[in-house]
Amino acid sequence: LDSDAAGEEATLRELASSWQTFSEQSVRGNVQVRVARPEGGKDPDEMIRSDREAWQRAIANAVPFIEWMTEVYAARFDTATPQGKAALFDAVKGPILAGSNSYEQDRYWTLLARRMGVPEERVRAMLVRPAASPARRDRARQAQRVERLAASQVAAALGAAGDDAIEDH
Repeated sequence: LDSDAAGEEATLRELASSWQTFSEQSVRGNVQVRVARPEGGKDPDEMIRSDREAWQRAIANAVPFIEWMTEVYAARFDTATPQGKAALFDAVKGPILAGSNSYEQDRYWTLLARRMGVPEERVRAMLVRPAASPARRDRARQAQRVERLAASQVAAALGAAGDDAIEDH
């Protein structure tokens, strides 16, 4: 598909939804899904017609779908934050888990850990963490409300104390 933003999105959508079928075929040695990125953001049909050698280079440098997908999502999320790390993990874990080749899974968990900037053990721990129970989610929401309330109270207190309150402390 095209290498512009819309083409990238279409590639993600189509391959992610088809990944289970592809991974089953891959284990049997019938299919290996790779993504080629034409140089300069050209459309594949344009590149094939205008520069067959460049197209051959793009095909030769194609990367496995999950590797490509990890890089695309890593560029979308701020992996310097816990929320960005979690979003990246959530975006790619399904296709990684759908593959039945445990050696490839290990390779992708390592890649994911590197892109998240965390030890591989942390990524594997995220795989086995229990889903949040309704009670646990309620406690987390309550803690967030308390935290916001406390912050607003501090801001109100500082505002009431005047502009010199921060300088005094």
